[in-house]
This record gives sequence, C-alpha cells and structure tokens, in this order.
Amino acid sequence: MRIVIANLPGDATAEGLRHVLAVLGPVGRVEIRDEGDPRGLLAFAEFDINRNGAELLAQKIGTLRYGERELRAFVPLHQR
Repeated sequence: MRIVIANLPGDATAEGLRHVLAVLGPVGRVEIRDEGDPRGLLAFAEFDINRNGAELLAQKIGTLRYGERELRAFVPLHQR
C-alpha cells in the first residue's frame, strides 16, 4: 500500500527517509519528488500492509520528524 509523505526538507533523500521510517517497521520502495511546493518535497513510500494498516501507519508517520520538519502523511483514495 502506498503512503504519501509530505513536508520533507529540500535536501531529503530516499535513504534518509527510509532510515526515519525504519522505526515503524519494514519499508518497501521510497520515491521522493519535487512537486514545486514551497512547503517541501513529497515522498511515496510502499508498505506491505492493508488499507487499515496503512491509515494507522500514516498517523504514526505524522509523529515523526525528518531533520527539523514534522512529517505529514496520508493514504491516497485510489491506489494504482
């Protein structure tokens, strides 16, 4: 299940985010994109869990920090 993670600093890396998320369990693929949002970069992280688990995990991700920034996360309504 894909979780979108927002409010990443401009120097965020996939490996750095993977390290931050590792406290919550195994992390699959991580992709960081610059969508031109002044509030920070976006990341897409894959987890081998169902939708309910992903919703709970997104809430837990919201308690984490990457550098000085508090992360925000959500599960998209439609998954590819």
